[in-house]
Amino acid sequence: MKAIRTLVVIFGTKIEPYEVPAFRGSLAERVGYEHEWFHNHNNQDKDKPLHYRYPLVQYKITPGKHPLLFFINQGVDEATKFFARPSQDLFIKGKPHRMNIIKMSEREFELDATEKAQKYRIFNWLALNQRNIREWDRLKGKEEYTKFLERILIGNIISFATGIGWRIEEFMDLKITEILRKKTIRFKSIQTVAFDVAFEVNVILPEWLGLGKGVSKGFGVLRMG
Repeated sequence: MKAIRTLVVIFGTKIEPYEVPAFRGSLAERVGYEHEWFHNHNNQDKDKPLHYRYPLVQYKITPGKHPLLFFINQGVDEATKFFARPSQDLFIKGKPHRMNIIKMSEREFELDATEKAQKYRIFNWLALNQRNIREWDRLKGKEEYTKFLERILIGNIISFATGIGWRIEEFMDLKITEILRKKTIRFKSIQTVAFDVAFEVNVILPEWLGLGKGVSKGFGVLRMG
C-alpha cells in the first residue's frame, strides 16, 4: 500500500483539446520557469534539458472542455506557486482566459492491490512508441492486439508506481475489456496512434491519473468505470 496526496482543480473557462500544451506553457510561464515541476525542463544541466521522471503536475481537459490540473504529492505543495499569485488568468494561444475555479478537490489516496478487479477507462492513451510500433504492425487479430496492449498498460502502471516510490508486490491481473476507439494523431510532430480503452485491474488508482506517454499534456487520462 502507498498513500499519496492528490489535488484536482477544474477551471470554468473552456479550451480545445489541442490547446492543452498551450495551457501548460502559459501556466508554467505565469508561475515562473524556475519552478520546474510545472514544465519538467532541467534548469541546472544544459546537457540534460529534461527531467526524466513521472510528472507530478499534469495538464488535462474534461469531457466538457474545461482545463484541469492534477497534482500529486510534491506537486500539491507546488500548486501554491500558482494560486498564491494575485491573478491566475492566462493567455492561451493568444486568447485571454479567466481562470475561475469551479471545482477543487484535495484528498489522501491509498494505492493498493485488491482482490476484486477495479474498472477503469483510459482516454487518448499513447501506448505505442518507436520501439514497439513495428511489433504492433506485425500483429494479427483482435486477441493479439489486446494482449499486446495489456502488456504495455501493465508496464505503464508499474512506471507510474516506480516514479512515486510504490512497489507493487502483488501479481497484477489486468484485462482490457474493450478497445473503445483508435485514432491517428500527431504528438511531438510525429504521427502516432491514441487509444480509448476500457480495462479491469486488481489495483486501486486515482481518477485523472495519467498513464503512458504525454501524461503532462493531457494524454492517457484515467477515469473510473
